[in-house]
Formats: sequence, structure tokens, C-alpha cells
Amino acid sequence: MSKYLGSFPRRSPLASAAGLGLMGGVFSNIRIATAQSLTGAPPEVDRLSIRVVTDSYHHLLEPSGKFGDVTVQRYSRPPSSDLPRTPQNEWGLSLHLESARGAESRQILVDFGFTPETLNNNLDLMSIDPAKLDALLLTHGHYDHFGGMVGFLSKYGRRLKPDLPFYLGGEECFCTRETGPVNAPSNFGALDRKAMADAGVRILFAERPSTLADHGFTTGSIPMVSFEEPAPTSRMRVGLRADSLGVMFQ
Repeated sequence: MSKYLGSFPRRSPLASAAGLGLMGGVFSNIRIATAQSLTGAPPEVDRLSIRVVTDSYHHLLEPSGKFGDVTVQRYSRPPSSDLPRTPQNEWGLSLHLESARGAESRQILVDFGFTPETLNNNLDLMSIDPAKLDALLLTHGHYDHFGGMVGFLSKYGRRLKPDLPFYLGGEECFCTRETGPVNAPSNFGALDRKAMADAGVRILFAERPSTLADHGFTTGSIPMVSFEEPAPTSRMRVGLRADSLGVMFQ
């Protein structure tokens, strides 16, 4: 299971001359750097708002309210002849984070859901302006978390801040994923690095605990330690293939 999640020993060749050559070749048209390491105490903020842009469901009829210290604002727009559009829900996840520390604020989009149609529709209905985003973050390389990315970048790429940081766990996010029987696998997709390069985003690998847009932090890779050996939801295939050239690592 540690190999499936991407262990540090498997990534160690990136530090070698061969690994650096690989980064320059396979990723020659995309900028990659290491995220700023977290040292000392993690950053703290005064306020944090988390908006569910898309998830596998949404609470259309439940009321808003305060639950303990957390204020929950339900977003709904009932169908009618005047207001036909509503938030869409499907398998997949995307979150919008807005933090404040004094007069300073940050906005981050975490994951891109399963399809761009749902992601872009909900961003528009929620009046979330991609031009104000301070960072993008992909939690891991599964299609239900990056499926809407290409359509998002295609629609909003020109409006994003120049050199917008895009945080990834590591190079395993670029591997293709496979589901189904090993002898007859189904393709579960791979990140489109050309779309990322065309959008001008700056890839930051956060394999270790790292700061996130000055207001947050990532944990880095979390090894799985368990007596269980659950079957992975998908398998990673490392290497360039003719049907998806340039998307994956060698």
C-alpha cells in the first residue's frame, strides 16, 4: 500500500542527476519547484470560511444555522421559470477556502470535482471569482478530484493571477490511474500537464509539511500504517504511453 500511495524511496530518484534530467524533459514546458517548507509553528488565521463548491450531495431543504462555533449557510436556488439554475451535485469534491488574518485575506480552491460543467456552474452561482484566488491545491491524483480542472483552466486561465501557485503532493499525481481487473484495466485518467502549462500556473510539490499561501499548511505525504491491506481504489501506472504522451512520469 505504501507503494500505491507513493513512498519517498520511490521518489528519491528526482534528487539524482537522472531525476533532474527527467524533470527537465518530461516537464520542459511546465515550471516545477518545491513548496516552502513549514518550519516552527504553523500559521494561524482569525477567520476561515469553507464553501463546498461541489460534493456528492447538497442540502437543498435544510435550514442554515449555527452549530456550536460553526456557522453554516446553506446555498440553494429552487428551480422556477425565473431562476432555472441551481447548484449541481455529483461524485467528486471541490472546496473554496477564504481566510482572514487582520486586514489580510487569502482565497484557495481545493480540488476541481468530477466535471467542469458542475464546477464552473457552481462557482458562478456562488459568485466565486477565480481572479481573486491566491492558490490552487490538488489533494491527490484521482479523477473525482481533478476531473473539472481542464475545463476550469480553459474558462478562467486568462483571469487567474500571474504565476498562480498550484500545490501538488508530488510527481505521483501525474501518473495514470487504472481501475477494474488487473488483466483488463479501465483508464481512470491522468492530469493534463499541457493544460496546466498553458494556464501559466506554477507547480509546487509539497511532499513535506509546507506553507500554503502564507495562511495555511499542508502535511505532506502521510504514510499508511495499518494491519489491514485494503484494495486500492485505483492503481498507478508510471511511464509515458502513446495514448497520453506527456501526461505521465517516466
